[in-house]
Amino acid sequence: MTSSQIKSIPRSWRAALLVAALCLAGSGPAQVAGVAAVDGLDEAMRALGAGEFSRAASLLAPQADAGDREAQYLLGLLNDASAIAGASAAEAVRWYAKAAAAGHAKAQNNLGAMYYDGRGVARDPAQALAWYGRAAEQGNPQAQLNYALMLGQGLGTGPGSETPPVRAERDPAAMLRWLLNAAGQGYDRAQLQLGKLYLSGRDFPADAAEAVFWLSLAAEQNSAEAQYLLAVLLQKGEGIRRDFDASRRWFERAAKSGYAAADHELGVIYELGLGVVADDAKSREHYRKAGTAGTLQQRK
Repeated sequence: MTSSQIKSIPRSWRAALLVAALCLAGSGPAQVAGVAAVDGLDEAMRALGAGEFSRAASLLAPQADAGDREAQYLLGLLNDASAIAGASAAEAVRWYAKAAAAGHAKAQNNLGAMYYDGRGVARDPAQALAWYGRAAEQGNPQAQLNYALMLGQGLGTGPGSETPPVRAERDPAAMLRWLLNAAGQGYDRAQLQLGKLYLSGRDFPADAAEAVFWLSLAAEQNSAEAQYLLAVLLQKGEGIRRDFDASRRWFERAAKSGYAAADHELGVIYELGLGVVADDAKSREHYRKAGTAGTLQQRK
């Protein structure tokens, strides 16, 4: 998700998300007082993998205090996820800021998100843009996406730190450039955004074939929204040869991820017999999952 699309995450899921983030963490241990911090970080990572977050924090604290940017980033994550006693957004900001100042790209991205949302610090879109930009320049694909979206909306580019964010000059060309950088690294959310960009025709001429290309890449990585949009294009024959069977398969994959609109479309497909034998039972089941009524009933 992007910083402008963050939804609240149930606390019960935070630990699992934290472990997933930690498995992808960081840019390697720094040198502390001339001694590699690898052993201590390895032990802390084992504690994190086992869900022993308090123990991990105690192992990380002395390394973070000594200036190890990876330990600082991890302590920021533990506080950000409310995974340890006394955790706070302000502490997350403090540790992210230390790691970010030392050049840790993921900490820079996360610090940008804290400034964007106003979590643990006063909301400041200009600071968010600056930290996203630093991480983006280091090749962090999530930061590149966040940076691109802010540039595309003209957020953080005006004076001051007003709330709501200042909207200044939009930069669609820079947005596209950073989206391409992130998408080129295989980042599915950037690929999805590119697909939607080429469908919208807002900043660049609409190009359904280009949209199909990017949406296909994201769909293969299990982006449910990309799967749904690709299925719609296959059903209509826009940007690609019309293929009801392939369309249905992509709707099914999106529906398995809980994408309600895909279940609705499957209800339509089985109700009207679009490329399949009409099946009222299957149609009703998909409408039920989507929480919608049948199209024929709506027309009566």
